[in-house]
Amino acid sequence: PWLIEAMLQVPILRRISDWTGGLVAKFLIYNGVLYFWHIPYMYDLALAVHNLHIVEHLGFMSTAIISWVGVLCSAPSLPRAHPGKQLIYLFAMMLPMKVLGAIITLSDRLIYQGYADAPRVFGLSPMQDQAWGGLLMWLPGGIVMIGSMMIVFSRWWQQEKEEQLRVISGGQESP
Repeated sequence: PWLIEAMLQVPILRRISDWTGGLVAKFLIYNGVLYFWHIPYMYDLALAVHNLHIVEHLGFMSTAIISWVGVLCSAPSLPRAHPGKQLIYLFAMMLPMKVLGAIITLSDRLIYQGYADAPRVFGLSPMQDQAWGGLLMWLPGGIVMIGSMMIVFSRWWQQEKEEQLRVISGGQESP
């Protein structure tokens, strides 16, 4: 929390935080960047231009940080969303990656020229390479989100249980 609070003293970072405040904004920003860079022209251009490839990955990393603030942050000026909202958000965040992975995996044509131009590794054809890339996005891509949902739910359940015990005991601390 102290690092977040210090970072928010920087005016540009505070403006970014204010602009990306809600979970809907975080969802749209992260997934907008994800889908933008998976437009075939942009994907292939990023592979062809090294500095653009760096910008692409900086975009992925910075928007990923933004996307997790509503779930992970515990700074006073950026409180976490309610656990119920976190669960809905994490579930929703899983879907665009799965859809994109399915599209790439199930395509009957080569979507990205970069797969055709890349050196052949493990003897995979360009179509097989593309399909495996899509599968990695599609299937295991949700593991982190599902694990996070389990943690959020478990903590929420524990908080509710502790609150019920406080109510039952009349607000007194239990031994």
